Amino acid sequence: KPLPSTDRLDVGQQLLLTDADLWHRSVHVLRLEVGEQCWVFDETFCVLLSLDVLAKKGVIQATVKAGKPVEILRPEIHLYQAQLRRDAMDSVAYFAAQMGVTSLIPLVTEKVQRSYWGGDKEIERLKKVMVAACEQSKQYKIPGVKEPMEFAALLAVLQKVGIGKHVVFYCELDGKPFFELLRDVQATNYQ
Repeated sequence: KPLPSTDRLDVGQQLLLTDADLWHRSVHVLRLEVGEQCWVFDETFCVLLSLDVLAKKGVIQATVKAGKPVEILRPEIHLYQAQLRRDAMDSVAYFAAQMGVTSLIPLVTEKVQRSYWGGDKEIERLKKVMVAACEQSKQYKIPGVKEPMEFAALLAVLQKVGIGKHVVFYCELDGKPFFELLRDVQATNYQ
């Protein structure tokens, strides 16, 4: 959820956050206490807060210690992943977010392991998985999740925009390791 007025946050400013999910995560999952600091972020901005009050019913009062816009990593990485079983797709989303992937687009292929797609609920579930991964890795840019795309549609998009403007990886189980592919991209100063 967006942070309040992120374009006007100043060091020392008091914030009153009334997000029940944020309160629950702070108190019951992270077990934060008054006086401790934590980073709170949305898709565009992250803020270091000192917790002043953790009131009941989802109210947090905090003081801004620092703030910065979320840095977009370059090159952008768009992961087109064949749809998998729910637990396997969650794992892919988790690790993709930790590595700084820009977006996750499920692909529908002939060998897809599941044909069901839960629409908006599925996207929200994957976003929650990605937020948890971003918190763990201190990667404050939350990847986008798109609706599934047919493999033929992906090929048409790549043909339309020109393959020369993009680097495309085809990863297979016995293929080159992903981090080795990323090092190859960095070595060519890809922008």
